[in-house]
This record gives sequence, C-alpha cells and structure tokens, in this order.
Amino acid sequence: CGVLMYPQLSVVLSNGKGGTVLFLLRLLLNSCTMKTLQFIPAYGNMEEIQKITTLICECVNPLFVILFGHYAGMYLHSPKDGYEFLILTDDASDESMSKIYYYLNENYPVTDRKEKHLSMNLLPLGFVNSELNHNYFLSKISTQGLLLYDSGKNTLWKRNNFNCISARKEVEHISSTYLSLANQFLTDAKQHYSLKEYRSTAFNLYQAARLYLWIAVKVYYGYVPKSHNYIYSTYSLARHISGGLYELWDIADIGGKHALNCLNNFKNESRFKKEFNMTTEILTSFILKIQKLAEETTKICEFRMDLLGRINGKEYGEMRYIQQSP
Repeated sequence: CGVLMYPQLSVVLSNGKGGTVLFLLRLLLNSCTMKTLQFIPAYGNMEEIQKITTLICECVNPLFVILFGHYAGMYLHSPKDGYEFLILTDDASDESMSKIYYYLNENYPVTDRKEKHLSMNLLPLGFVNSELNHNYFLSKISTQGLLLYDSGKNTLWKRNNFNCISARKEVEHISSTYLSLANQFLTDAKQHYSLKEYRSTAFNLYQAARLYLWIAVKVYYGYVPKSHNYIYSTYSLARHISGGLYELWDIADIGGKHALNCLNNFKNESRFKKEFNMTTEILTSFILKIQKLAEETTKICEFRMDLLGRINGKEYGEMRYIQQSP
C-alpha cells in the first residue's frame, strides 16, 4: 500500500519504506511556496477529499493522486471551483477514466457530497515527467498542487525548469496552424447549410467541433486524451477551462450527453448512413453552439499566449505537501 496523507498530524507515516518518508520531508523542507493549510479551501473538506482519494486508489491503483485548482489554493482552477484531481499511473486510458467516474458514483454519489463539481485528469507518470519543462498546466501543479496519495514506487517530479519561450511558441504554432483550419470547417458548414446540403453540413460541424476542442485542450492542458467517443471525452475536459465552455452542454443531463454523442456520430453517419434525416432545427442549434465554441477557443489561445509572454520563469518553487498519517 502507499501513503495517504491527512492534515491532522505533522508527521508522515510510511508503509515501511524509509525512502518514502525522507523524500516527502526533504521536498517539504525545501519548499518555497508552502502555505498555511488552514487557509487552503481543501482544509475544510478533507474528510470528503480523503474519501474520494481512497476510492480512486481502490479503483485504479495509482502511483500518485494530487489535488489542484481552487481547493489547493491555486489561481489556476475550474470555473465551477470544484475538486480537481491529477491521477498519475503507469499507463492511462479513456476506459480507466470512465471506470473511475463510475466507481465514484456507485460508492459515493454526487448527492451525498458537499462539493458537487469534480474534474479528474488521468495521465501516465512518464508522460508528465517528459512534458514538465514546457507544459504550463503540469508545471503549475508541480509547484502548487497538494499531494494526497503516494504509492512509494516512483519519484514524483523531475526537476521543473519550465521554459516559457518554448511553451509560447507551441501555442502560437497551434493557433496559427489549426485555428484557421477549424474556422474554415465552420464556414464550410454554414455554406453547405445555406445550400441545404445537410450531410456536408453535419460532417463539417463534426470536423470543426473536433478541432476546436483539440485546440482548447491542447493549449490549456498540454495533452489530448485518446478516446473512442472523442467529442464527449474531450469536451468533458475542455468544459473546465472556462465558464463559456462549461455552459455549452450539461454532461450530467441526458440531453447534453445525447447532443455530444449525436455530434460525434456525424463523422460516420453523414457519410455512410443510407438515410440521414437530421432536422434543420438540430443543425442550426449545433451551428450556434460551435460558433460559441470557436469564440471561446480563440480566447483561450489569446489568453495563454499573453500569460506565457508575461511569465518571467522565476515563480516556480517545489511541490507543497499535506502532511498526513495513513
């Protein structure tokens, strides 16, 4: 078993591996961003956060579980200020992410929680360490996140030497290359709609939505998860980037899930389905939604480029840890 940590005690008890304790204490003593735990929002909800963390560990046997965002006292957080977890494993898949959400809902329903909003990011540890130097999202978590669980099997972070210049160049490349392509897909969709070419309308709407979501997630998180239901899984992450994206579709509602599945199915149904009977009302609704998605994605790119242009690279310290007993 690993190490679960709670704020009641000022010592960390390990599973018998002395190196784990020494590692945690060494980082804690070197920390230059440590905050008083009583003033971090997570402190008032630690029992609930502990329960969720325990269930995550039961479900996927992670290497590390880290709390970030609003409840970790970070400026970088979801527009709904809910719990945000970064779960690091040997390997990560869309199926594992779905499995965690299902397991949580079965064993700790949303109706039983004080905090209703929850966002989780599941990533392989190797990928995180390889991306740390030019990924703003992961770099901020490495310096300001709160470690909730340590399996004791791996070193958490490699040295964080975040390179603002390379990160900004990547965002500029994504914006200049892919944003114009997504805009063209949306323009083509509108043109086909005006000509009553509804198959082509639907196909171009899918392409536009897929690319806008890819851009938003790639620019903000620095990675895009693989999934069979691409639109749904990517939007599930993207909606935590801004209030505008969050309000586009309610994935907790059956209508929101149906809309995203419908949009995802446009890829094949618009080309191969013998009878494609899509109402003009539904297509109009999607055009309006994806126009809003385009506006939000453009803002995300502009904001991230501006932010990276202003960072001097000296604001990064070490990881903060909640000291807890098993």
